[in-house]
Amino acid sequence: MIVTATPKSTLNLLSDEIGPPPPPGAVSPTVTPSPSPPPSPTVTPSPSPTPAPPPSPKAVAAATPAPRRRAPTIVSVPPSPDYSSTDSSSPAGVAAPTNEPPADITLSPAPDAGSTPTPGAPPPDTPGCPCPSGAAMPTGNLTGWNMVFSDDFNGASLDGTKWGAYRGQPGGDPGGCWDPSHVSVSGGMLHLPTYQDPAAQSHAGCSSSWVSGGVSSARALKQTYGKYLLRVRADRGTGVSAIALLWPSSNSWPPEIDFFETPGPRTSNQATLHCGSGGNDGCQVHKNITADFSQWHTVGVEWTPQMISYTLDGSVWATTPSNVAPIPSGNMEMDIQAQAGTCGSPAPCPDATTPSTAPGVDLQVDWVVAYAAAGA
Repeated sequence: MIVTATPKSTLNLLSDEIGPPPPPGAVSPTVTPSPSPPPSPTVTPSPSPTPAPPPSPKAVAAATPAPRRRAPTIVSVPPSPDYSSTDSSSPAGVAAPTNEPPADITLSPAPDAGSTPTPGAPPPDTPGCPCPSGAAMPTGNLTGWNMVFSDDFNGASLDGTKWGAYRGQPGGDPGGCWDPSHVSVSGGMLHLPTYQDPAAQSHAGCSSSWVSGGVSSARALKQTYGKYLLRVRADRGTGVSAIALLWPSSNSWPPEIDFFETPGPRTSNQATLHCGSGGNDGCQVHKNITADFSQWHTVGVEWTPQMISYTLDGSVWATTPSNVAPIPSGNMEMDIQAQAGTCGSPAPCPDATTPSTAPGVDLQVDWVVAYAAAGA
């Protein structure tokens, strides 16, 4: 599949979208946009190989995800009763020619220590914890890591000193739309719902009425290397994906680190390192794990010069070392977003089973923390 990308600057992170957002369904006031960074050039990622039917977890993982700010690749994975993970990648280190799909290779399994988390229910409630997910937000530093960012969403609105809300249509995905009215904080959680909302569609200038919420940490958190953790769950909903990623602060894509991406059934998480450069997305490394992401989990990523490690509920489930693919080495920001797919594309889109009215398909985040390497 060839996807034409659109610069992130078209998302219009406006000044009114950095402060407290309006409640779901409301329309934000019109304000003068903040200056946007120069747009990146239009990019055409190389086409991905077509997986042979019937789909297997590995074949699904080999699909080529487009950058999350632009066009999603939302795939379904057969449900599994417990955790399992698979690997797939494009050639390491060197981007594939743009007129050819990247070749697939099978990576070595992640290290034995924590490579396959133990199945089970989410942790029991933390004593005295006012947290809806049953697990308290970490506090303080960890061994080798200093906390630099945290938000438990216990206020009455989005903290505008930490987050900016998306507005606009994802390039290459006319079925998706973002508007600040689909970003709210209540009950100790961040809510990013997706449902049909013609008023928000008009405000955002989208062609689709399936509107979602998305937020960026760019105002408060831009760093090179780090550890990130989110306590998250998402309602099931055909054609609606839930995503958390690291995006280059320079707006020069790739690289990109998608450490959480679960499609509508919520039975899998596909993590993808976009390891190309100069607009060429031919270098990618994919990891896939199955679990029930309609339930609360702590998802995360550790990004160091030597390795990217993906974590689930405190255990490392996959890694990408620097001898397999280039590790990003510039400032990146953390983003969280829901997104609807486009009908007629390889990605599923909302259908008659997808909740179309508020509260719709809700992506919920209990808390977020981020760390920098100690001594950095």
